Formats: sequence, C-alpha cells, structure tokens
Amino acid sequence: MITYQNRKFETRELDLHDWGLVTVSTTSLGDLLFNNETGYPSKEAEVIDETIFFFVAENEIYLSDKELAKVVLKSL
Repeated sequence: MITYQNRKFETRELDLHDWGLVTVSTTSLGDLLFNNETGYPSKEAEVIDETIFFFVAENEIYLSDKELAKVVLKSL
C-alpha cells in the first residue's frame, strides 16, 4: 500500500522472471503522480513514480499473480 495525498493506493509485488521483482499499482495513483502537460507535481511524486514498474486498472490490481503478470507483460 502506498499513501499519497492522504489517500491509500493498492500495490502488488510480482516476480516477472525477466524483469525480476517489480511493484505494480493503479492508474489512479499514476494519474496523480504525473501529468503529461505539467510533469510531476512534487519531488515526492517523482520518487514514488520511480518505484512503480507498471500501473494497471483498479479492478486488475486484485487479479491473481499469474493473471496480473499476464496483463503487465502483454502491455510491455
């Protein structure tokens, strides 16, 4: 779990073999951390973003490890 702007966001650690152990979180967190027009709103946002390997939809974060890994790998 990551807390940012007083909100908690689900995270998961996955072993993606070729990529090793990675952290995955939700797109709602990703949207708060980085804006395509203005960039990072803070240094804290940048630091958190650099620890997340991939962002998935809210409902996908609760998939089994195997299914979540498929979603991530399919999108790389």
